[in-house]
Amino acid sequence: MVRKGQLTMEERQTIITLKNVGLSYTEIAKKNKVSVSTVSFHIKRHSGANSDRKRSGRPKATTASEDKFLRVNSLSDRRLTGQQLQAQLNSGRSKQVSVSTVNRRLGAAGLTGQVAARKPLLRRQNKRKRLAWAMKHHH
Repeated sequence: MVRKGQLTMEERQTIITLKNVGLSYTEIAKKNKVSVSTVSFHIKRHSGANSDRKRSGRPKATTASEDKFLRVNSLSDRRLTGQQLQAQLNSGRSKQVSVSTVNRRLGAAGLTGQVAARKPLLRRQNKRKRLAWAMKHHH
């Protein structure tokens, strides 16, 4: 069992077939002249055992029910901003969630939190007054 490298398609199929017949990993390894770990690896990989396995990665900051809470609250009052929704969500949690997380969850649901209104643009008349005042008071 000093062999290195990949198994051929036929060898892999043989391993899976022997497992389906009911042989143990050790018996399959001896028949195919490979290690038990190789047999184990190929059975797990190619027999569909890990197709539905939970993937690793960073866990989400919010649960599905919290995502629903954000969605429902945003729909019930469309004027709520991301910061207001964040405050509502964080009031009952020990671990705080950021505004950007709230906005991402709303975006995933096809919604957007309200954005604070910008200051109104100055009219020409007021711009002239403001400019005159600035020139007069500038040192």
